[in-house]
Amino acid sequence: DVLIVGGGPTGVTLALELAVQGISFRIIDKEPRRSDKSRALGVQPRTLELLNRHGDIRELIARGNLSSGTTFYLNGKKAADIDITGLAKNTAFPLMLIISQVDTEEYLDECLAKYGHAVERGIEAISIAQDSDGVTAILSNQDGVEETIRAKYVVGADGAHSIVRKSATGLTFQGAAYPQDFILCDASIRNAKIPWDRFSLCMGKGSLAVFPLKDGTCRVVVSRVQESNADVDPTLNVFQDMLNRLHPGAGELYNPTWITQFHLHHRGVNSYRDRRLFVAGDAAHIHSPAGAQGMNTGIQDSVNLGWKLAKVIRGERPDSLLDTYDRERRPIGQNLLESSDKMFTWGCSTNPFFVTFRNLVFTWVLPWFVSSENRRANIYKFISELGISYKDSSGVGTAPGHSGSIVGGDRV
Repeated sequence: DVLIVGGGPTGVTLALELAVQGISFRIIDKEPRRSDKSRALGVQPRTLELLNRHGDIRELIARGNLSSGTTFYLNGKKAADIDITGLAKNTAFPLMLIISQVDTEEYLDECLAKYGHAVERGIEAISIAQDSDGVTAILSNQDGVEETIRAKYVVGADGAHSIVRKSATGLTFQGAAYPQDFILCDASIRNAKIPWDRFSLCMGKGSLAVFPLKDGTCRVVVSRVQESNADVDPTLNVFQDMLNRLHPGAGELYNPTWITQFHLHHRGVNSYRDRRLFVAGDAAHIHSPAGAQGMNTGIQDSVNLGWKLAKVIRGERPDSLLDTYDRERRPIGQNLLESSDKMFTWGCSTNPFFVTFRNLVFTWVLPWFVSSENRRANIYKFISELGISYKDSSGVGTAPGHSGSIVGGDRV
């Protein structure tokens, strides 16, 4: 019934949703094996709730590190501490999980195996064409052997360079690249004085974030200033120098397992659906990692789409139900692009005049902001994704005469 292109968290989550509904599908990924790079680190409370439907999510939580907030540093000095403990009172999973995407993908694959399914790896979709009755896809394995299949629907969970999106008619992926140069390091840290139950955001001349992981390791991400030599390959010493400057006494990095340099983009698709083709996750929206929203949004794209595909395939609902996927999820993706862009600009700008202004303003604003539980709760409601609602969707409704605070489309 459904071909899923892409075997990352977004694609496997859709496979889980279809499996539990008894819908036939294939899920393929062109890579022969899962990546061993940590990549996305944050799993938000709402995502934990949704994944808990497919197994005991505490098994995943045990593999990671729960974060109880964020500590801000300005010019090497602690400026504020946002404690999120107790802010999310209506969930069994009130804290964000910091965990390598390697572990997240392994857990999702284990859940999928319980339904008797697995990602078919080393298989690439090289051609996708739809007609009024279905979709024809040509698949190729690593030996170049091709296979032609038919599916009722094809979902692209195949990332920023999605062949599914490129095969659709009229789908655009507009946006731009950020000008900043970023470097990333996963390493062990000794003599650590960083708070291990939260991540640290350090701003000054350049920006740096530290994400504590399991077993004495951490992720360090650096936004380098404009006058720095971006052509020089990053070494562990570069990260240590930035850490010493922006977070003095944080600890000594050693034994790096991953060092890389990268640029970020912010782009969004103009529709999540083109007839029998759908896009989800990075195939639909890419943005800065500010707020740890990206992977979570992709997973929730799949949760939204999965049950709707099942209802339509079984003939229980009309095809028009699938239009609500775009109407419900694209505004959330667009809002994510805009909000993460603002957070990113404030936190990672390399403009010297803006940086001076930001550091001065944040010296006063951050302590004021964190002093109010209501302000902290409001921002965490957004970041945790517990506040997402579909109440404005045409696909949901509220009974006439209802006067309560909860309406159709709200999370309960």
